Amino acid sequence: MMKVIFNLFCIVTFLFLIPQNAYYAVSLEDAEKVENQELKLEKEILNEFNTSFNLRFDGYEKLSIINLGLLLKRDSSLYDLYEVSANLYKQGTIGEPIIFLKPTKAYILIKNKDGKKILLTFKKENQRWMILNAQEK
Repeated sequence: MMKVIFNLFCIVTFLFLIPQNAYYAVSLEDAEKVENQELKLEKEILNEFNTSFNLRFDGYEKLSIINLGLLLKRDSSLYDLYEVSANLYKQGTIGEPIIFLKPTKAYILIKNKDGKKILLTFKKENQRWMILNAQEK
């Protein structure tokens, strides 16, 4: 009985002595730092690709792997792009692959851990995404 009372006392003391939002404030702050770092890295990678490949993506929708995965629920034909992006990401990249999408054309930009930039060009044919071109610099 004394153990039960002692345990309850410890739990109640713990709940009232530690501010309830302390954990979340630190976690939210850390999450914002990580997000800012990811956005900065993505911007740097895009600048490198624009310099190396002289790219223009006017009219394209820019997607992350997560966004592309969410779009799969509406359009299963995007699975080919998702699979390529996810497999390359698993092999090791600096940052996430960046996907630019139009209804019948897409690009995937990948920077490997060794610093090589890979630009994959896709075209949609018969509800499948086919690689048209792969460039590396």
